[in-house]
Amino acid sequence: MFKVIKCGEQFSINGVDAPYFPMLVNIELEPDEASLYEVNSYLRSFATKRKGVEKAKRIAAALCRFFNYHYYVRVRRVAEEIVAYTIIDESIIKRYQEWLKLKSDLGEASSRNTEIKYIYHFYWHLEHKVGAISGVIGIPDGVRGLTYGLPVRKATARQKTDFLVPILEKEISKPAKPDTKYTDWEAAYIRASSKKCPLSARDALMIRVIIDTALRREELATLTTNLFDDPPPIDSKYAFVKLNRSKFDESKGQRQAPFPVELYRKIKQYKKTHRRKLKKEGVNDGKALFLSNRGSPLGLTSVNYVLNKYGLRPHDGRKLSLTELFIERIELGMSRDLAIAEVAEIAGHSAKSRGTTLEEYYLEASRILEARQLKAKSIREEDTKEMQIQKLEAKIEELQKKLRESTA
Repeated sequence: MFKVIKCGEQFSINGVDAPYFPMLVNIELEPDEASLYEVNSYLRSFATKRKGVEKAKRIAAALCRFFNYHYYVRVRRVAEEIVAYTIIDESIIKRYQEWLKLKSDLGEASSRNTEIKYIYHFYWHLEHKVGAISGVIGIPDGVRGLTYGLPVRKATARQKTDFLVPILEKEISKPAKPDTKYTDWEAAYIRASSKKCPLSARDALMIRVIIDTALRREELATLTTNLFDDPPPIDSKYAFVKLNRSKFDESKGQRQAPFPVELYRKIKQYKKTHRRKLKKEGVNDGKALFLSNRGSPLGLTSVNYVLNKYGLRPHDGRKLSLTELFIERIELGMSRDLAIAEVAEIAGHSAKSRGTTLEEYYLEASRILEARQLKAKSIREEDTKEMQIQKLEAKIEELQKKLRESTA
């Protein structure tokens, strides 16, 4: 059977520390034949950096599991012979896929798909990188009549991979975490503002920026102090700030985001006070508006971490902000198309997405307004009923008084 053995704690490959690096062997063969040269060569190819060593361990476990299934569970029941692991086709992997579902401890489709991808990439390496096999895996070509035991699909340049695996299971999306409400963001802002320290002031401002401007996480993280050097406008409700980065810059040019004047003033004040306390001498902050406690710019992961402390997610705030923008426009009597066009400009959405994503927010705003109106109507009806009850109680009391007087 196949087995993963591990090298020593001090093991290294090409100068890269690789403690307990995995190797595959076939323990049913003689010691001088037991090592699987092509497999172990493939594993060693990942040991160019520390993360690669960890990936090699996962791949070794996946390949070992597959070899043991195919050659010592399935093949040996048919014939008492050891078949070379290079003899493979899609039907074998499909049967293995079913076995993983029924017999393995991999309960998630994503985990099983990862193992299938490891197998495909191993055979691609054997054929296209080292030429150890030929005609086993590739992209079918009907014109030239090329077929393969492991047919794969061509990937686009944007996907940054050699090929696509065609037999992966469809993954069931996990339910999203509960969305936060506008009141959650307001409560978080009050909580952060109540603490008189630079980091809490930074957190409060980040929360306010997202909820007031609908900035994306990347746009928030790349804000710099020089964007807020100009004095705030006197005759406008908003100060328009040209962002350093936006999702659709390539097709639309730099996005100008509207900042409420009150928020713009808060940012200018923050620059002079709390940000100066976070800035560290000798640290290149790149003029980033939001800094860590070490004085370095906050990255995308750090933005998530900061907001997570308050039970918030960046994109939730953006969704809530855009929904509020739609509520304002619906209340003003603006048409659907005009409202979507205006909010698309504010949000930095592409023309392509205006009919889908923003329409969802528009419908959500309509539902919220309808719910508010129903609630207001219900309150008015309750108030009317309460008044009627009070009048009836007063009338009953008056009648009882008259009854007592007549019987006295």
